Amino acid sequence: MSDIAQIVRVAIAVVAPMIMATTVVTAQTTEPEQEKTPPPHVLRGDQVEATYKAYVQRLARYQTRLRSHLQADAPDLAEKLKKEPPKPVEYGYLVVPAYSVREPAAPSRPRSAGYNWPWTSQMIDREQANVATAEQTLDKVDGLAEAERRTTYETLTDGYPTLEKGQRLVDSHLKHNRFWQQVIADDRPRFERLRVLHDAVVERGRLLAQARAADVTPDNKASLEQRAAALAKQVEDGQPGPAAPDYIQIIENTPQRRVLRVPLYTDIPDAEFVTAAVTAIESAWSVDAEDIEYRLEVDLRTKTPEELYPDMPPERGTHINLNAHVKLFPADGGVLTTGSNRTYAIPGRFVSVGPSPLNNRTMAHEFGHILGFTDRYLRGARDLGRAGFGIMEIVPDGRDIMAAPGSGLVRQSHFDQLIAAVTKKAAATKTAAP
Repeated sequence: MSDIAQIVRVAIAVVAPMIMATTVVTAQTTEPEQEKTPPPHVLRGDQVEATYKAYVQRLARYQTRLRSHLQADAPDLAEKLKKEPPKPVEYGYLVVPAYSVREPAAPSRPRSAGYNWPWTSQMIDREQANVATAEQTLDKVDGLAEAERRTTYETLTDGYPTLEKGQRLVDSHLKHNRFWQQVIADDRPRFERLRVLHDAVVERGRLLAQARAADVTPDNKASLEQRAAALAKQVEDGQPGPAAPDYIQIIENTPQRRVLRVPLYTDIPDAEFVTAAVTAIESAWSVDAEDIEYRLEVDLRTKTPEELYPDMPPERGTHINLNAHVKLFPADGGVLTTGSNRTYAIPGRFVSVGPSPLNNRTMAHEFGHILGFTDRYLRGARDLGRAGFGIMEIVPDGRDIMAAPGSGLVRQSHFDQLIAAVTKKAAATKTAAP
């Protein structure tokens, strides 16, 4: 054997085990490393949120510069910019939104709307461009004559609230998108089914528009309306009835009057807000139809933060685990609480209010979820790969409060479905009892 051959043989003997060992380690570590990689909707969301934070900082720097210029050259205009630079909207435990009362709006025809991470990025880019334009205008102000400089300052001062409004819109959109991206990821089959119903509503609208055309023949019109009716039935049948929780009580059920009582726990110390919420619920969930009175009574039960957290309650603004938080309440009632970055509800269990302004109609809609109703508007999703999910929404019936809080109303059918569900559950429980 030659010296070269001997060297090669020794090298193989030494290196081969090292390669095998490396292969084993790689095989052992690849899977955990893959498990740590966030899914596409989270990765893209993190990227968009990082861009958003940089945009907020840029807007804050611009506001500081503008205020500095105004304090030196136009102190009277500086009064309009006394507040601190904009910050992301605060949310967390015990953060209660501003509350208002609104009358129902006129219902509109179904119209599909969508949002996703690429669209949120476009919103940020648009607002970044608006800030850049304002910055460029401010950069040139020192070279202007006094009168022109004053006019420019007035324009920039008057335009600044629009920049803040854009920032708040992006902030709200980002939080909304982040929330639903995760909900969809956790329940893909449901949102794929809802996408089919969404598409059916869109197609129904297209067929009805064709049926209304001036040149449509009677036979074609009848065919179009028949196909549209079949799609309407598909959508209606695809909407589940209320999953009534056990704690709903039927306290009166006569031919003339039907009354439900619902226990509702809350740990919100703002008595004015809680009173307004209960008033909104009881006012909306009250119907007179076919000589029958339908009424709902809220049995309000207060829990203080100290009762829920004997050791130490969370401070205001603390980001809490809502599912764990709600488990601290008794199970014999619904829950109205705080802590989320947007107002939302889990059917049959709780409503958590976020920081954005809230009105009576939205409160009544969210309470409908505590009664066991799901949203009657349709939110579907398509997989966009690395961009996360494309989310699409449509309101099939603007007259239903569970579909359109702004224009819909509580109907007799809501009470009838709820009473039937409660009665059926009670009968099943009685039958199953030993």
